[in-house]
Amino acid sequence: MARRKIRRLIRRGGGALRITPDRRFSLSQRIWYFFRRRGKVANCLLKSKIALKTTKYATPPIFEVGFSIRTGSAGMVDPYDVRSLHELYRAELPQVQRQLPIGPGGDGSMIQITSPDDDHQRWWFVSEDNHTLAQFQTNFVGRNWRREALPPGQGAAYPGYTRLATDFRDQVARLEAHLLASGREMPKPVSADMFFDNMIPFGPGIRLRDIVQPIQFDPPFQIVGFNCSWKEGLVADLPTDDSFLQVEMRSVGAGLKDEPIRSFLRLRFVARHIVESVDSAMAFFDEAHTLVHRRLLELTTPECRTTWGKL
Repeated sequence: MARRKIRRLIRRGGGALRITPDRRFSLSQRIWYFFRRRGKVANCLLKSKIALKTTKYATPPIFEVGFSIRTGSAGMVDPYDVRSLHELYRAELPQVQRQLPIGPGGDGSMIQITSPDDDHQRWWFVSEDNHTLAQFQTNFVGRNWRREALPPGQGAAYPGYTRLATDFRDQVARLEAHLLASGREMPKPVSADMFFDNMIPFGPGIRLRDIVQPIQFDPPFQIVGFNCSWKEGLVADLPTDDSFLQVEMRSVGAGLKDEPIRSFLRLRFVARHIVESVDSAMAFFDEAHTLVHRRLLELTTPECRTTWGKL
């Protein structure tokens, strides 16, 4: 009776789970072989996913990374206290630049700004080599790392996510201590953003299908003005605007300083989530980075990734 029940359960699972009758082996032997074979397949898939997730590269195509936290009310930075605030960061970020404020939808990149009539004020504290900048606004704090060179140029070596996240957490901790010392508290965070900008060489001699995994036209043909983007909801019961990963792929022309304009595939990831504290924002950054790393490897071809060099 028990064997007939097991046989029915196995056959009910469909083709992938069906154990075909073979009178040369007993039912228990066939069941053992089925699960042993399924275990081997699952183990191989698991190993490949782990290898993909943990792979680190010497020169990834990352051009800029940004972290930011937005608060529900103003009061994070006093416009009359910028000098004393800068003293906390002067040793590593000696330059001070005043910038236009970031609007409600901004994620900390340089192009998302509002008009000069906005009531908020924003300041950059910038490192001597221009690779690192801390951003402060009355309702916004952020930190950016910039390579300052386009591939195949060397520029600054990517310090890695862990180092950048730690630096941002230290920046916010010093800000919180500064506010407490002046008799104020940091306004409550309401959202956190993180973005990764990647610039991958594209153009003559490098086809789109050579670098982007999902785009494989057959037969191949020349593509101009490629543009593709989408949003992925991160939490099932939250609106997509409150918690998402946005992926943007676009062919662009870019050049720095006196460099000629060259063609690149700009692969940009923007993650956003509603938060209630700095700690929850940092936890979100960790989760979002894992997803961004996985998407980067899933969207690019193995041939493209070989040019980044494994560590």
